[in-house]
Amino acid sequence: MNAQAEEFKKYLETNGIKPKQFHKKELIFNQWDPKVIVYKNSCFYVQNLDYLKRYAPKLDEWFYLAYPATWGKLN
Repeated sequence: MNAQAEEFKKYLETNGIKPKQFHKKELIFNQWDPKVIVYKNSCFYVQNLDYLKRYAPKLDEWFYLAYPATWGKLN
């Protein structure tokens, strides 16, 4: 898991979204099914952006400040 994934994991955990599964190359963030965020092959895949905006309202702030190019793709 790279530094970006670790940083993102810590951010989500402080906002109440805890990873359900950990793998060396894949990180799945989820409290309930379906999967909310999947980290795979050095990329984040957001499966349910509405859920994240509701339960992690500062998610957009994190992406905007830390990875503006990534947030542009999500928003």
